[in-house]
Amino acid sequence: MRIGVDLMSVSRFSRVAHHHRYPRVLFTENELAGARDLGRERYEEWLAGRFCVKEATCKLLGRGFGQGLNWRDIEVASDRFGAPAVVLHRGARQLAEERGVGDIVISLTHQAGLVVAVAAADTRAPAPPAPRQAPGRAVADAPAQPPRTTPTGHHPTTRTARVEVREKEECVMEQTATATGTATEELRLDEIAAMAADLFSVTAEEVAAAESFVDDLGTDSLLAIELLTHLEKRYDIRIAESESSRMTTLRDTYEVVAQAAGW
Repeated sequence: MRIGVDLMSVSRFSRVAHHHRYPRVLFTENELAGARDLGRERYEEWLAGRFCVKEATCKLLGRGFGQGLNWRDIEVASDRFGAPAVVLHRGARQLAEERGVGDIVISLTHQAGLVVAVAAADTRAPAPPAPRQAPGRAVADAPAQPPRTTPTGHHPTTRTARVEVREKEECVMEQTATATGTATEELRLDEIAAMAADLFSVTAEEVAAAESFVDDLGTDSLLAIELLTHLEKRYDIRIAESESSRMTTLRDTYEVVAQAAGW
């Protein structure tokens, strides 16, 4: 048997629940439809519960979001009695089949502004791996090219002093531009580290040293979404949802932001 458990604060989730974009990143249209007619407080609680179930299911599957899973790959539906039920799509379904995960049973409870979700499933023998294709035929080596020879009596043209001076000037300009770009990059890295540190409740040095935000700093999917929101607002950019899974270290986060900003 496999089990996954998650605890969520409704007040913490509210910052994401009312964002103009991220509810559609986290939830399917069916999930959002169930919350549209609810009041503000109930709306936040409803979505926080669904997000909590997704996290618990991820833990049951042994894989985090961004590691082959998308938030909408795990859909939380309701049976005819209103009890939550999980429907797996795409990467989540494939992972469940590979790991022999049977039907997933969900228990969800709300109390004093907190949501707790438990996901449990029996396991069976995992699906056998797909047969590997036989390697293709090796490509024949290209015939060796005969060495080039310099025609007799032909000598390279001697560079003039003016050309040499111009090349030196271009080299200096290139080195200056590189140094300036490096300084700018370091400033931006420091700024992103400070933003992440404030959000993660750690120091900027810990953010910079972390080889994995999740493993070293204990971040979760909701913090990843919040960091994404802060970065988009600060730099007036839009980061593709698929890129959020790359933001596991300071350097990776910087590269995602730099690509979106065109730095």
